[in-house]
Amino acid sequence: MTPERINFGSRLRDQREARQLSLAALARVTKIPERSLERLEEGRFDELPGDVFVRGFLRSYARSVGMDPEDTVRRYGELARGGKPEAPTALAARTRPPVIGEGAAPARGTPTQEVSLIAKALADAGRGTRRVSLTLAVIILVIVATLTLSLLLRRPSRTGDGLSRAGETSATSDA
Repeated sequence: MTPERINFGSRLRDQREARQLSLAALARVTKIPERSLERLEEGRFDELPGDVFVRGFLRSYARSVGMDPEDTVRRYGELARGGKPEAPTALAARTRPPVIGEGAAPARGTPTQEVSLIAKALADAGRGTRRVSLTLAVIILVIVATLTLSLLLRRPSRTGDGLSRAGETSATSDA
C-alpha cells in the first residue's frame, strides 16, 4: 500500500471526523458496510469489490461528509492509475456543507449553495429527459411490433376472401 493511498484515506477520515460522524452513522446514511468504509479510510482499495463499486462508495462517502464527489473520484482515479493526487489544500478548498443532518448544519440561502442547487437541478433535468426519450422509444417500438405481429398472424376471414361459389349465387337469387 502506497503512502498516497494512506494519505487519501486519512483525508476521508479527517473530513468524517470534522463532521463528528462515526463510521456506524456514516454506514447507515450511505448504506455502505462499515468494513468497506474502514477499507476506504485505510486506502485498501484492492480489498473492495471492484473499481465501479469503489467509485460509487467514494461518491456517496464524499457527498455525505461535504466533500466534492467528482473531485474525490477523480483523485481516486489518479491513485488507481499510479499518478500522484493534488495537494491536500486543494481538497479543503472544495469541501461543501454536509448533506446529512448530523454534524454542522449548512447555512440556507447562501449564493454558492443556490448555484449548486441550480446546477444539480439542471443535471437532473438532463437525466430525466434522456429517460423520457428512452421510455417513449420503447413504447413506440412495442406498438410497432404489436401491429406488425397482428398483421402477420391474422386469420383470413370466412367471407369476402375473393372466391365466389357459383352454386350459392343462384340459390340466393331464386329465393
